[in-house]
Amino acid sequence: ASRSGIGGGAGGAAPSSAALLAQLAGRHGADPLGAALAGSRGNGGGGGATNSSSNQYEALAQQVQRRLRRAGEAGLTTDVILEEFAPPQSAPQDYMAVFKRLLRNMAKCTRGVWRLKSEYDFDPS
Repeated sequence: ASRSGIGGGAGGAAPSSAALLAQLAGRHGADPLGAALAGSRGNGGGGGATNSSSNQYEALAQQVQRRLRRAGEAGLTTDVILEEFAPPQSAPQDYMAVFKRLLRNMAKCTRGVWRLKSEYDFDPS
């Protein structure tokens, strides 16, 4: 059985997180977001992604970064993050796995509070 979106690959699979962050970072002339997603899809990330999957994860990366940036030094608790970034009804099966790795790459958790790492503290627009 085909599990579209898991592990990357052809046939409408979700894009690699590295590719998503590279797209985001390309807009600012640096690649800090590309580094954040580099490991978020594991070794199976790859091409063949659909535009809608790519757009969904690109938007997710931007939302996470913006939300943590707004929170500043106060940060966000794990509970708040999970509530705010609950997967949409139409989310691919690997949504939470990608989200978890993305969050760990972009932010640091200390005593249950997530704060954006300094290399991701820039305006993505």
